Amino acid sequence: PHTVRYRGEFEQADEYSIVMDEVVGKNVFETFLCPKESTQKLTLGEIKSIATQLFEILEDLEDKNLINYDIKPENLLWNRSSNSLT
Repeated sequence: PHTVRYRGEFEQADEYSIVMDEVVGKNVFETFLCPKESTQKLTLGEIKSIATQLFEILEDLEDKNLINYDIKPENLLWNRSSNSLT
């Protein structure tokens, strides 16, 4: 599945930072759900594809004993040309 890769972490002063791969693109909310920014509509096929890929990602995280407490459209990047979450 397409998940952002964890690279490490560091602490500096009073801040704790996690280093991950850079991901470029618009999220599902900006692309399809935000009325001010979006004129595009999701097709039924895209909705099914997003749901299927999200379940695969969640299954992969579960297999690695990881939990994501912040799953929402703003945290899902959609690549329309490849029909995939990135």
